[in-house]
Amino acid sequence: MSQITLVRVAVIAGNRIPFARSDGPYATAERPAYDAKAGLIATRLNASLRHRISATLRMQYFAQLETVRGAANEDSPLVRSKQDAGIGVSLIWGAWHSDEPGVE
Repeated sequence: MSQITLVRVAVIAGNRIPFARSDGPYATAERPAYDAKAGLIATRLNASLRHRISATLRMQYFAQLETVRGAANEDSPLVRSKQDAGIGVSLIWGAWHSDEPGVE
């Protein structure tokens, strides 16, 4: 089973969320005050491929690309990198499964 998803992440509350701003007690000499705006904060592309090893064991391979280019917080002093990528492998064990064929 393979899956590709595109996710757009947005902050609706903007500067009411402490991690989205760096003013007052959050501002430092290295991180100046910044008034965060509500809106898109990242675009993420995920792809995964899952392989059945046995009835209860799966292997999953995945990759992810993420960018803040064009986002409301792109110029934030908290942004250290405009884009990021990652790959990984996971082993998934299911303790219970359906007795009905074709149902995961």
